[in-house]
Amino acid sequence: MKYKIFVVYDKTKSSLKIKSLLEKKIQSTSLIKSEVIIVIGGDGFMLQTLKKFYKFKKFFYGINSGNYGFLMNKFSNKNFIKNLTTSKTVQIHPLKMIVKTKNNQIKKSIAINEISILRQSKQASIITILNGKTAIIKKLTSDGVLVSTPAGSTAYNLSVHGPILSLDSKKMAITPISPFRPRRGKGKVIGEKSK
Repeated sequence: MKYKIFVVYDKTKSSLKIKSLLEKKIQSTSLIKSEVIIVIGGDGFMLQTLKKFYKFKKFFYGINSGNYGFLMNKFSNKNFIKNLTTSKTVQIHPLKMIVKTKNNQIKKSIAINEISILRQSKQASIITILNGKTAIIKKLTSDGVLVSTPAGSTAYNLSVHGPILSLDSKKMAITPISPFRPRRGKGKVIGEKSK
């Protein structure tokens, strides 16, 4: 099977080397004409690229040239075409964030990894989280709270002791950041349609 491919790469030495090897195997096309976007870099670069190009509704295939590469595939010069054509598709659902600032301005953004709400002073924040009209977390006193997608569950969410979610799950994790009350507040796992 032959894919129309658009290549995006980080500017690191290892990414440039992989890009050079790929250029001998594939012919790339424009972003608009492509079916697959190949992303060469680490998890951070993949997240940037997903956020930048998600609106084009293309398939993304990550090649790790960074440190960990939870979202990436190992590069094999010999088996690249086979690995690409037999790769398993995982659908990622970004979070949509709509916030109102203290000046009553509405801001909108998407997040592939997570959205965090952090205190802005030396005082702890007191947060109540509603799903519709139902309180799922009442009076959390903490430094903040993190709402994580499955793709982000192994990043900041894990470091604040949140649950790891299966990449193809349709769940989100709500994880307290340095909770004071309740002292051992564990947070919640909720469905993707939650508001």
